[in-house]
Amino acid sequence: MVKSIAQAKGAAMMKLIGHGRSHAKIILMGEHSVVYGGPAIAVPYSGVEVHVKVKASELDKSTVRCAFYEGLVEEMPDVIASLYHTIRVTAEKTLGISSPLDYIIESTIPAERGMGSSAAVACALIRALYDFAERPLSQSQLLGLISEAETIAHGSPSGLDGLLMTKKNPVIFRRPQEIENLFFKGSLYLIVGDSGHIGRTKEAVMDVKRQIDSQDAKAKEAIEAIDQLVLSAREAIDRCQWEQLGHLMTKDHHFLQVLGVSSKELDALVASALTAGALGAKLTGGGRGGCMIAITDDPDRVEAIRANLIKAGAKTTYAHQLHTANPLL
Repeated sequence: MVKSIAQAKGAAMMKLIGHGRSHAKIILMGEHSVVYGGPAIAVPYSGVEVHVKVKASELDKSTVRCAFYEGLVEEMPDVIASLYHTIRVTAEKTLGISSPLDYIIESTIPAERGMGSSAAVACALIRALYDFAERPLSQSQLLGLISEAETIAHGSPSGLDGLLMTKKNPVIFRRPQEIENLFFKGSLYLIVGDSGHIGRTKEAVMDVKRQIDSQDAKAKEAIEAIDQLVLSAREAIDRCQWEQLGHLMTKDHHFLQVLGVSSKELDALVASALTAGALGAKLTGGGRGGCMIAITDDPDRVEAIRANLIKAGAKTTYAHQLHTANPLL
């Protein structure tokens, strides 16, 4: 039996359409070590985003439409299990919505590339459901629900991705929820190169965990070294020492290689960015695919770096000027 929107349970108490948005994120330094309590530096990236629309369905069962799947929520494939979980927990258990809904997810964030796609989708979906239900949503509620989704998606998330979904400024973060805004002054440009291969974040996180749990000396030294590099990077940012920041980023990439989370494609892109004059370059995110980043303080060098990345095999590139939107955000 098909229901009209007007017949949907509780529809009269809710909006016709709920909207939710979120942006991508880039980890500048500190991925993997942040899982073990170390600091990480990350920046929100609004050049790509997710928009979720939620509306009462005319069908007896909820549906979802996204780039990976179109059909019934109850038949969603395991590859997007975190999305299924977010829908069930937020709509049914948290908000008590019993009527069938249609979820339309539109995203320009490349999936499984280390740019926070799964956290961004979860964030936008949660916001859309709360908007649809016309219920207030606190930051702590939002972060808690994103964290549940990220645990399913990645196994042992640092919490950084979810936190960045609620921020507009670059931050330095330490687990569990210690966060401080960073201020990028002057001219600094971030270039992102997409390897064209999906990142295997969950696999990489679990593999590093196995190394740490087995008391692997090289892995422990790499994690400790990355911690110190991030702290030094924070000082370089405060002093606008971009050449030093670049040097630290490249050293960070070396230790990520030691941990076994890079790939030959990412290593080639890092090398090509440095050859084109980048001040520093490294992988970003979980690794084993996904994206790499590079920085320059010369706006005239941005396009040369991007062009060299494409020649070296990058599927696409992005460029972003690092800055602080508002010290209070």
